[in-house]
Amino acid sequence: QIDGIPVNDPSNPTRGFDFSTLSVDNIDRIEILRGPQSVLYGSDPLGGVVNIITVRGSGPTRLKASVMGGSYGTTQESITASGGGDRAYFSLSGSYFNSNGISQGNALRGNTEPDGFHNGTVGGRVGFNVSEEWNIDYVFRYNDAHLDIDDYNFGPGPPVIDNLLRANLTRAFFQRVQLQNTAFDDLIRQKVGFILTNYNRKDTAPDFPGLPDQYLGQTREVDYQFNMLLAANNEVTAGASYLVEDGNALLGAATLDKASQNDASAYIQDRWTFFDRWVNTIGVRWDQYNLAGPAQTYRYTSLLRFDETNTSLHGSIGTGFRAPSLAELLFQYGNP
Repeated sequence: QIDGIPVNDPSNPTRGFDFSTLSVDNIDRIEILRGPQSVLYGSDPLGGVVNIITVRGSGPTRLKASVMGGSYGTTQESITASGGGDRAYFSLSGSYFNSNGISQGNALRGNTEPDGFHNGTVGGRVGFNVSEEWNIDYVFRYNDAHLDIDDYNFGPGPPVIDNLLRANLTRAFFQRVQLQNTAFDDLIRQKVGFILTNYNRKDTAPDFPGLPDQYLGQTREVDYQFNMLLAANNEVTAGASYLVEDGNALLGAATLDKASQNDASAYIQDRWTFFDRWVNTIGVRWDQYNLAGPAQTYRYTSLLRFDETNTSLHGSIGTGFRAPSLAELLFQYGNP
């Protein structure tokens, strides 16, 4: 996820995310959470979560531009601007990556057309502190990628042949707006957010006639989270969300497949610390998919730090789940 936005593609056969379209400009840090994370993140994170946080502007306005280049006609240009104070902050970025590439097929067999890759990205984060207790935050990220590919020859002849017309086109737009409130000297924190993601993937020359050449996917989600500090060493987190996924498979202007599903969920988690070195977390979650049915998950973690030797012991036990994707359920080759 990026800034709390799940970026999985609902029209993808496995609801996967294509990391090749993700540029690293304007990223502040990347967190890797190991183990099943369904308690806080719902469907899909069976083995972990990649959590990407972009830059939140602060201080005087700064402008940064860079240009890089390399072999095979590879270039990348980027520009960022950021700044902020007590009332407002912003961070905006844009980049364009281009590489002419090489042919995937063997040049000795006549495959000489280079297969290039182009990716443009625009993103940003803008926020406003209405008061000491209220904050509104908006993040967005748009990318447009073009990848030239070749065809596999299923008949006699070279296994990979040049296709001068075939390319995979991907456009994605991620947005989140969030309202956050703090009360009682930060003893209570609440936030509510709305997420909207849109995918448009197109194959300009599919392998087989009659197969879809374009996929559209959209995710809409409303989420709420409540955090209360019961004591200096004990914090409770609870939340709920409602998610809707839509997917379309098109052939030209004709719709071949169209499907939708929704999920209502709630969770609660308790985190407490003993002797400033032993941290324990336990949580449970309930999900109800209208197509896949219910799922219940739990997770318990424990971390014991030995500051004297700069070492720690940690372990966890938990469960995760992945709801079937729209393609697995209802598309042309799905299984309801």
